[in-house]
Amino acid sequence: MRGRTKTKTMMRASDPSATAPSPPVFRLRAVPILLVIAIGFGLPPLAVLIVHAVNRVIALPGYQVTWVWVDWAHAVMLLLALAAMPIVRVLVNTDFCLRWPPGRGTSCPPSVWAYS
Repeated sequence: MRGRTKTKTMMRASDPSATAPSPPVFRLRAVPILLVIAIGFGLPPLAVLIVHAVNRVIALPGYQVTWVWVDWAHAVMLLLALAAMPIVRVLVNTDFCLRWPPGRGTSCPPSVWAYS
C-alpha cells in the first residue's frame, strides 16, 4: 500500500528521488582562486616594503636581527589584514565576527586568562 501512495507531483512516496533534495552543484571559479594566489604572494612583499619604509623613518628596535625583522613583517601583515576586513565587509556582504560581545565585562576575563 505504501508504494502506491502518490505525492502531488505524481511520484511514488517510496521513490527516493521524490523526497531527497538535489545535490549542490560544484562550480570551480577562477576569480577566487586567483585572488587568493595574488593575496598570498602579494601581501608578504607589501609588508616587507612597509617595514623597510618605516625603518627608514623610525629606527625599529631589533631590525638588524633576522627573527625580530620577521616579527615586524608579521605585525604589519596582521595590521593590513585587520584594515582590509572593514573595507571588504562593505564590498562583500559578510560578517568577519569583528564585533564586541553583548553585555558588560565579558571580554576582560578571557583576555586575563589568555595572558596568564
